[in-house]
Amino acid sequence: MKEREMALPSDQKALLEARFHKDQGRVREEELDEVLQRVEGHLRSLAKVPGERGRLLVLRLRLMADLLRAWRGGKAELPWRAVTALGATLGYLCDPLDVIPDFLPVVGYLDDLFMVELCLASAGEHLREYALARGEAPETYGL
Repeated sequence: MKEREMALPSDQKALLEARFHKDQGRVREEELDEVLQRVEGHLRSLAKVPGERGRLLVLRLRLMADLLRAWRGGKAELPWRAVTALGATLGYLCDPLDVIPDFLPVVGYLDDLFMVELCLASAGEHLREYALARGEAPETYGL
């Protein structure tokens, strides 16, 4: 199956959207440090996701984690909604009990890609601004 032909069924998208909003409402500032520690290990496993989508997934997640770290360190300002979107997304991606198990070849990361897209809808502008503040082109991240 070609990369551009892969898509999540609408029922799984609805399930992921519901989980994203539920998780977003449960993010606690004190839990963000744990999520940020776990995300580094997960990024290494995501490096094997094939194609351009895989490359962008890793780049975007690293940018998300960096922005959240900057916010935690007082070096970036974010509205709470963006903080919770970033935290919920990174937390989901580090959760071994996600909707589609990551060990399934190729399709195992479709839910991760979709969750990142949901996060971009909430925090994409902040990620673009952060990339620019670091002297990077937002296009590098597909933003």
